[in-house]
Amino acid sequence: MEKITKLSAVISGGSGLVGRELLQCLSAQSSWGSIIVLTRRLLDLPDRFTQVVTELERMENVASKLKADVAFCCLGTTMKQAGSRAEFERIDYGYALQFSRICHEQGASHFLLVSAVGADPHAPFFYNRTKGRLEHDVAELGWQRLTFMKPSLLLGQRQKHRFGESMAARFTGLVDPLLRGQLAMYHPIKAVQVAQAMAQRAVEPSSLQRESLLYSQIIHAAKRFTL
Repeated sequence: MEKITKLSAVISGGSGLVGRELLQCLSAQSSWGSIIVLTRRLLDLPDRFTQVVTELERMENVASKLKADVAFCCLGTTMKQAGSRAEFERIDYGYALQFSRICHEQGASHFLLVSAVGADPHAPFFYNRTKGRLEHDVAELGWQRLTFMKPSLLLGQRQKHRFGESMAARFTGLVDPLLRGQLAMYHPIKAVQVAQAMAQRAVEPSSLQRESLLYSQIIHAAKRFTL
């Protein structure tokens, strides 16, 4: 009988809202062998995960330990948590781009990134410009395959309560029936659905070198999620 070769994965941002769900998804899927988690502190994870613990500014020192077939980036913060535009950019842009570069240099062929709806290097809003610059510069690295997840408001149980997002979720719930057609991309979406979509796209073959998944595409990919 022919031996089935399993994929290996490396993940950054595994302690975040989408990252935690993604770890659950990959752990449940039969397609994965080695799963490496780049983290700033030890997480409560099963033994099958290999945790590489380091401060993000020192990830270059552990680059050789981040070798995998597929790289998932779920890094992200908020302006309030970051405290300044410079700090936000350092995390959401700088660390994410460095992680992508390291994984590419270590031989990964597919990079999946949690970006945001409206990401554009020329967007009028700083948040969307930062995400857009990240997408552009990640693509410049020459990845064999790229998948950008572009959700709007993420729903789920966060470790830290975000009052602004709670209010936004309530408001969006009121206008949700109006989000049709071109506005559908702004539907709030569950973090678990984003994670399921990422895991599923990672194991599905594709002829696309670069793809961007908005709300409806994320939902469809999540529905195809298989163990």
